[in-house]
Amino acid sequence: MSEIITDTMWGTITPCKINRTNSEYLDESQLALRWQASKKFIQKLRYQGGGPKFVKIGRLVRYSLIDITEYENQNKCINTSQGAKQ
Repeated sequence: MSEIITDTMWGTITPCKINRTNSEYLDESQLALRWQASKKFIQKLRYQGGGPKFVKIGRLVRYSLIDITEYENQNKCINTSQGAKQ
C-alpha cells in the first residue's frame, strides 16, 4: 500500500511501498523534503556518520520513520545556546 505525502511548497510525492507490519521508510529526497533541507545535506550527514540510522540495500538508501523521529527528538533544543547534536 502506498501513501501520498503532500507538501504545499513542493507539491506531492509518493513514498516507497509500505508494509504495514513493519515501520515506514523514506528515501533521502523525502527526508530532505520533511526537514526542508537539501538532498546534499542529508547525504553529508550520512557520510559523516551523523543523522538518523539508515538501511542500505544495494544502492538504495532508506530511513525508518521510527529512527527519524528518534533522531529529531534527540536534537530538540530549548534555546539556541544548546546547539544541535549531529
